[in-house]
Amino acid sequence: MSNDFKKRFDDLIGFIDNSLADVRAGNLVEMESLEKIVATLCADIEKADAETAKDTQPMMAQMITKLDELAQGLLDFQIGQSDKDQ
Repeated sequence: MSNDFKKRFDDLIGFIDNSLADVRAGNLVEMESLEKIVATLCADIEKADAETAKDTQPMMAQMITKLDELAQGLLDFQIGQSDKDQ
């Protein structure tokens, strides 16, 4: 995997982790930039050669796991806010 893709995945996973920490602390997070970063990274991987794309699979899996954790954190946050409103 190219160092560029590795750095981009590392940065993205760090961003997701920070967003999850913010959500767990009760803060809202801005999701539009995350969506754009993920979309751009995925589009760039699609354009890469087959070997590079294959090499990114473990990092892609890790990113997806982190996104799932963030989605669950956002759901928990939303449920918590609904409980406070009642």
